[in-house]
This record gives sequence, C-alpha cells and structure tokens, in this order.
Amino acid sequence: MNKMLTGVAALMATFAFTVAQAASETTYSLDDLSWLEGRWADHRDPEVPIEVRWNSKEGDAMVGSWRKTKNGALVAYEILTMRKIGGDVVYRFDLYSRKENDEAFSMTSSTRLKLLLARDNHAEFTVIGEENWRLTMDVEAGVLSGFMEDQNDPNAERFYSYVGRKQP
Repeated sequence: MNKMLTGVAALMATFAFTVAQAASETTYSLDDLSWLEGRWADHRDPEVPIEVRWNSKEGDAMVGSWRKTKNGALVAYEILTMRKIGGDVVYRFDLYSRKENDEAFSMTSSTRLKLLLARDNHAEFTVIGEENWRLTMDVEAGVLSGFMEDQNDPNAERFYSYVGRKQP
C-alpha cells in the first residue's frame, strides 16, 4: 500500500511538472496583442486627461505612447515598445517627466516586462528582475485598463497606470 501511494505521488508530481513546463514554454507573438491598437483616452478628471496610443505591429515591434496633461500642459509621457526578443515578447516603457516650473523633461524611469499570458483582450506581464510585480492589461466593455500589483502581498493596493475608452 505504501509503495502504491509513493507511486501515485510520483506520478502526480511528474504530471504537475509537465503541465508547468508546458505552460512556461508557451510562446506568444505581437499578433496576440493586436487588440491594444488604437487611441484610448481617460477623461474622468477633465483637468488631468490621460491618453494611450498603440500603433499596429510593424516588423518586430509595436510602438506606442502615454501622455498626461494638467490644465492643458504636458506633465509626463512614456515611450512604449513591445518587441519579440528571442522567444519572449518584451514590453518596455520609458517615463519622462519634469518638475513643476521646469521646461526640460528627463527620463525618470525605464521598465522592462516579459509577457506571461495573452488571450483575447487580456495580457499579463511580469517585471524583469522583480517577478513579484505583475502588470495586467484588459479591455472590457470598450475600456482599456492597466494596473500593477505586487503578487507577494495580497493586501497591496493596485497601481492603475491608465483606464481609458477607445476613441475614433
């Protein structure tokens, strides 16, 4: 009986490893993210509108931008790129901002993420080097949302990077 339980446990462990390995070997392409294409605008606060634009895939990249204005003046912007690098889709965003009353913008951060999961209107990325951070992007009822969360802290607050309705 003991040998049979050990055999069943070994079989279950092998099955779990095989399923996990198959999931980690799933490859995605930029075509899996084509639903992001377009202009998405968030005007919930009319004084601080936010806009995200994704161009269609061209060659090995999708390029986009994010911008935030306040009272008609540009406050911050991001250059967004998604590229197929090796077997992975890598998303990079470089944030540029400026101090109040300063004319010059400077890059304040650069973040690289790896695509973990993509399906219709949903994608999940992990921050390279900080795998506990997850970016989730969804389109639901015509609204694109993107948020970051710490997978190690179930009580952590989500950080919304944008929520916007698709524009013509």
